[in-house]
Amino acid sequence: MAKNNRTNRQSLLIAFTIFALALLVSSSVFADTEKAKELYNQGIKAMQEKNNMAAVVAFEATLKEDPNYSDAYLNLGVIRFGEKAYDRAIDMFEKATEKNPKNVDAFANLGRVNVKLKRYSEAVASFQTATTIEPTNGSLYKELGKVFYRMKNYKEVIATMNKCHELGTGDHLTYYMLGKSFQKNNDSKSAIKALNASIKEKASNYNAHFLLGTIYHQQSNYSKAAAQYKAAQKAD
Repeated sequence: MAKNNRTNRQSLLIAFTIFALALLVSSSVFADTEKAKELYNQGIKAMQEKNNMAAVVAFEATLKEDPNYSDAYLNLGVIRFGEKAYDRAIDMFEKATEKNPKNVDAFANLGRVNVKLKRYSEAVASFQTATTIEPTNGSLYKELGKVFYRMKNYKEVIATMNKCHELGTGDHLTYYMLGKSFQKNNDSKSAIKALNASIKEKASNYNAHFLLGTIYHQQSNYSKAAAQYKAAQKAD
């Protein structure tokens, strides 16, 4: 009986020790998280004040307290991007996506850096991931469509720009790119419609008027072609 009591006391002691350690660890993590948040906010304030040096110090201190703070990596990437230190920016944005695979801003910024570096395939992959995270964000489709346009992948330009317009984030440039892509795919009717939409968004629109003139000229519709060429000349 004495042996059983001693065993029970030992079991209770072990359980209490484990419980106390768990409380200590959780308390430490909580404190680190709070400190990280405080430092992160200091970094945001420094960025708002255009003091990037202080912001970098604050965000790096944030990551010492909490190495999983995705937005700290994101903002370090933004600063490096602004400094045109593109390789360092990519490293920060990639770390942000690793820490938080749902960080849409990190994926979008990763796409933008890759566009700057003319790594278009990598940019497409980043923007496509961003659109899967936020499928109703038309601006992401706009940026993705522009990358496809640079790649002269006109079929994908049509798909992404149509989605961009469906979500209400189009402008004269996206309609022009759509019109150009339809023209390249020998769909003059759709091209004319898109180019007219571009002109509706911006009346003084050299590129849209000139391309419309070219299409009408190819169709031997010389009066309409002449009118568009004159409008293009006036817009130039």
